[in-house]
Amino acid sequence: MEPGRTVARGVRCTAKWFQAMFCSVFGEVVLEFVVCPASHAKTNKNTRPWRSAGFTIMAMMAAGLTVGGAHAQQAPATPAPAAPAVQPANISVELNKLETQQSSCRAYLVVDNQGDKSYDALKLDLVLFQTDGIIGRRFALDLAPIKGKKRSVKLFDLDGVKCEAIGSFLINDILDCKAGGADESGCLDRLALSTRSNVQLTK
Repeated sequence: MEPGRTVARGVRCTAKWFQAMFCSVFGEVVLEFVVCPASHAKTNKNTRPWRSAGFTIMAMMAAGLTVGGAHAQQAPATPAPAAPAVQPANISVELNKLETQQSSCRAYLVVDNQGDKSYDALKLDLVLFQTDGIIGRRFALDLAPIKGKKRSVKLFDLDGVKCEAIGSFLINDILDCKAGGADESGCLDRLALSTRSNVQLTK
């Protein structure tokens, strides 16, 4: 039998005019009713309308249970999970070393672009802090061009600054970020910073 189908079975009665019994078997609603032969029926005509009404009520109840059972078996639709947004690959920037020059300090940065995207501009708003915590200088540094899937070395000189006087560098913001001639957003979040010297590089 198919789930949710109402089955009527005729059974001879013995002592009653009709009898209704509902049961659920493996998700099926089964209606069993007693059909009384004419030989067992009472001769009182007033009882026949009640017998007919009884079968009508049972049929209506069976229909209601069948519909209810079908609705109960239907599992609520589960929405498909949204595809996770693709995050741009990180750009690693490592402060590798500081090198003393005649009248300046030279800083070496190792830039590792882990994505396929090439950058036409990646201009940093850099702040130099002295070892005493005082801001010594603020300047702009453009790391571009940066090719995709490429590791490269960038260097810059700080005129009039002694290397031993530098305490740390802070990337305060991104002044300009372009890839393929178009502006890029969220570039500061893509930077993964590290250092190999005692001078920290943070954002």
